[in-house]
Amino acid sequence: MTKLSLLLEKDIISILAKEINKYNKTIPLFGEDEEEKAKKESNISELVKSISLVNWHWFNSLSSKLVSLVNFTHSPLPPTIKLFDYLWNKKITTIHHDDNKNNNNNNNNNNKFKLIKNENIKYIRLNISEISLTEIDQDKMNQFIDFINKKLNEFNNLKKLVISNGAENNDIIFTNKLDFHYIRIGFLYLGITLEDVGEEEEGNHSITKSPLSPNIKEVLDSEGSDILASRLVSILKPLKKIENLIIDRVDVNLFIELYKGLIGDGDGDGDDINTTTTTTTTTTTSCLSFAKSLTIDNYQVHTVESLYYVLKLVPNIQELSFQICFDNLVLQIDGTTKGCMCSKIHECNQNFMHYWKFITECIENHKTLKLLSIGQHCTFPIAYATQFKLPIKFIESFGSAIANNKSIKIFKTSKLPPNCLDFYEFIFKNNQTITRYSSHFLNMTIDSSPSYVDDFKILINQYKHIEVFLIFDSTFGDVFTHNTLKTSKKE
Repeated sequence: MTKLSLLLEKDIISILAKEINKYNKTIPLFGEDEEEKAKKESNISELVKSISLVNWHWFNSLSSKLVSLVNFTHSPLPPTIKLFDYLWNKKITTIHHDDNKNNNNNNNNNNKFKLIKNENIKYIRLNISEISLTEIDQDKMNQFIDFINKKLNEFNNLKKLVISNGAENNDIIFTNKLDFHYIRIGFLYLGITLEDVGEEEEGNHSITKSPLSPNIKEVLDSEGSDILASRLVSILKPLKKIENLIIDRVDVNLFIELYKGLIGDGDGDGDDINTTTTTTTTTTTSCLSFAKSLTIDNYQVHTVESLYYVLKLVPNIQELSFQICFDNLVLQIDGTTKGCMCSKIHECNQNFMHYWKFITECIENHKTLKLLSIGQHCTFPIAYATQFKLPIKFIESFGSAIANNKSIKIFKTSKLPPNCLDFYEFIFKNNQTITRYSSHFLNMTIDSSPSYVDDFKILINQYKHIEVFLIFDSTFGDVFTHNTLKTSKKE
């Protein structure tokens, strides 16, 4: 049997070590199936064991490439071992040696046989959610936290402490006491309240204090509802990065306040709006600049101003969903409709073209947007009462922004009038990268069957790049499904 070349062995170990490191520093999905999680952890543990036992060369190679740990060990703990008991026993059995030459020599010899080399470790994940913090008395908890902080000091090259936590306040209280300068947590409830957090004076006014330690820099998932802008700003401003944000039951003006609180209020004020340069990138950033998804209560209707600030707050978003009054958009852009009652509100359309220019240019030039979902909706019922046709000027303005984008793969619409075939044809003709469509049409007729569906069938058959096109009719429900993915799978 031919031996593997050293170069090939090195590549194999590098690939496997990369998978181990990736798993060890990744926070498990919130609510992940426990059986599936246990299976993954078992696979990683077996992989580490298998590689390290091949021979001395493989052991050393893995040791040099192992840069991430879980609970201070090289692989996840078996389900039968509780995290607190494991770490508490390590605390008890820790032996403090005298600092002398003999002990140093012994330590050097012992280090040779250790798979984990402390100087190589850059990431450590602690699964705090596995500990029932409320069942541990305060004195023991303080000793436990002190042990973890001392243990962290053994890793001189540690870059990031990753905390897999739950939704309990105690998890945040625990994390706040960890003494490391850069912490990433898995979940943050934005409505969190801690007894020792209130307000502090800044200049001539008081500001809301953040409930988080300044050491907490990153958040994976966050969720909250009915949150005051000042409260949200106090939580988000100290953070470096937040990836997924869910906000329910908030006024759309919250995003204007968020922008002013997190980045500044220069852009958007009426005094300097005309001198602001329109661009798709900002020179200043906030933690939301790195957000991949922003989920907003779908009953909130955006104005062009609030949508403008959403796009500026989350420039790297991958999924964008919003509702806006199309009747008003058509009026402002084309002037051919009477306009919805909302168009009579001056504040709704102040500096409209400035905001609209930025919105269309941002969508057109976006590099990370994968899914775009647009709904026709308004707080005034008149927007539903009249069937209107999308004029050419509007189609060219908004349709071009979508058609010229090269990152969007999925495009959805809801409650548009069925007679907007021209809008879709414009996008089909000018964009080959959007392959999946879903449309919910607001049909005000009571025909035995919606006649517009046949027109869409004919149009879709002309463009072979369309993989999926679904039509849902407000009167008749699901009326059309075009799905070439199912066909190709069968073949």
